[in-house]
Amino acid sequence: MGNICIVYASMTGNTEEIKDILASTLNTAAEADVYMMDNTEAEIIEDYDYILLGSYTYDDGDIPFEAEDFYEELENMDLTGKNFACFGSGDTLYVDFCNAAVLFEERVQEQGGKIMEPVLKVELSPHDEDQKEKCLKFAENVLHFIAADKIKN
Repeated sequence: MGNICIVYASMTGNTEEIKDILASTLNTAAEADVYMMDNTEAEIIEDYDYILLGSYTYDDGDIPFEAEDFYEELENMDLTGKNFACFGSGDTLYVDFCNAAVLFEERVQEQGGKIMEPVLKVELSPHDEDQKEKCLKFAENVLHFIAADKIKN
């Protein structure tokens, strides 16, 4: 189905679990390459048309340390023609629930990227059936977007 990658940052494993659900769903139609944000340059996404960016939210709505460099590098990139979907884990005890994923979505839009599916916000981890279902639906919607995009182009 095309060149898809997932780039993510996870500390406690919650965002990694989301990534695992998304990757296994996407891999039913196409192989998604997976990278950890803290040891990947943002330029890697230049090789892909469909990019999923995932991050947990640190403190009061901040981008976590592991994702800061990647986030800052995006600011210098032209993302026109690239398609994105952002996801993250967070805790609703905080006012800015899953704000890092929202900040990534805003950044890619500022740089000309197109959003395939609105931000996926997961409460802590996708162990709960409702949270897992949200992840599956998000991945299915991304696959539908990619399929439709391929037909258009």
